[in-house]
Amino acid sequence: MTTDFSNYVQQHSREALLVSKVFSDTHSYSFFGGRPLMPEGMEWPKSEVSGKLRSMPFLGQINLSDIKDFQILPDEMPTEGILYFFYNEALNYGGNENAPCVLYCEDTNNLVPRDQPEPHSSIIGKDELAGGFAHRAGKATYLHFPRLSYPKYEVDFAAFKDIQHPDQVLSRREELKFKDDYLSIMNIEVENALKKIYGESFNDHTDVSQFPFLKVLDPNKEATGCFDYQESSILSGLVDSWPQAWIHIGLLISSSEIFCQGGTNFNKGGFGAVIPDDPDKDRFIQECEHWLNEAKKNPFTRVPEDQKLRFLNWASQHYQESFRKWDQDRSQVLHKKILYFFASLQGAAFDATNLCLELEQSKRDLLTVKEKEAYIKQTTSEPHVYGFHAKHQIFGFGYNTQGEAEANVENVLLLQLYTDHSMLWSFCDLGLLQFWITHEDLQALRFDKAFVSQS
Repeated sequence: MTTDFSNYVQQHSREALLVSKVFSDTHSYSFFGGRPLMPEGMEWPKSEVSGKLRSMPFLGQINLSDIKDFQILPDEMPTEGILYFFYNEALNYGGNENAPCVLYCEDTNNLVPRDQPEPHSSIIGKDELAGGFAHRAGKATYLHFPRLSYPKYEVDFAAFKDIQHPDQVLSRREELKFKDDYLSIMNIEVENALKKIYGESFNDHTDVSQFPFLKVLDPNKEATGCFDYQESSILSGLVDSWPQAWIHIGLLISSSEIFCQGGTNFNKGGFGAVIPDDPDKDRFIQECEHWLNEAKKNPFTRVPEDQKLRFLNWASQHYQESFRKWDQDRSQVLHKKILYFFASLQGAAFDATNLCLELEQSKRDLLTVKEKEAYIKQTTSEPHVYGFHAKHQIFGFGYNTQGEAEANVENVLLLQLYTDHSMLWSFCDLGLLQFWITHEDLQALRFDKAFVSQS
């Protein structure tokens, strides 16, 4: 690091807290997802979305007593009480984007788990980036496994130095001169913070394909993958160890929406194209609906052996039939089937695992401590993979996506969240959600005046 950049860091850095999911079940008051622990009489925030008033989805809560010992809280920030954060869907669908979405409760006694009141959120359980929860057939839409809360994970904290991006301060020429130093130092800062939470072995990564998904979905199986992508075994059918849970079947089958009307007609003939009515397509959709209904009425447990074999035979038959006929009949339906099975199987296993491992699911106890740590590492944005900025954090400057951090440099960053598929969070195009408050409003404890930016 050059002397000039050392001087820059001294003048343009703030203390911040990294917030990262852990597998603890300590009944902490700091966590993401699940149901908020809040007073019975506290009003749940709502926002008008497409002309209808809806309850906001709950994102998470931070117990201020959990972070006060880091001694980096702004002078105006209380050291006791809980901050609750909610997602204003109006940011996506139009409506009152300024509706209050941060609550504060000073008294941490007499807190109870609160369910989202009606009318419910319109998006939880529909995130196509985390499993495709909406199943469309013709004009009808079927929601399967609809959720009223995000998966629940406790969180831990670690301090790091957040350096203001040079493009907020310097000319373009000077910014380019410091760019490499900035990236290097920020990577080190965040990686050190992650090591404080996960230990020095944090960088001993387990490849995602080696994570024992299937042990969670079926404790009697030790397989490390759910589908063999190698050409030599493409026609051998789906591996015997798949599927393990009804939720796995449901997540996979819901992907059949790619065949149906109502989606975006992009890339004609490709993965997202709308396919006209066709007997083979119609038959496949009807069969998918049968399996989807079976999955919806069963718990997230091991699929009975006879039904598992019937499903495997059905899936294998369609895949092999499509693959073998591809050279003779290059139809869009066959193309869709091949892409559907080939691209969706392992993704469905991963998404099913996410939902089976949250704090409110007992199946998570099937994993050893080491396996739990490996899973968390794979669902945590790692600096060398996603970039240092892809992190949940409290305080600091925040990442300057589309100039939001620069515009709010005089304000306090209460919480920054990023798109996190294990949480079923997907925020806008660049995946960043930031909650801000002015120093004056913080001094007056007017958290109802906190505002949010999404980019």
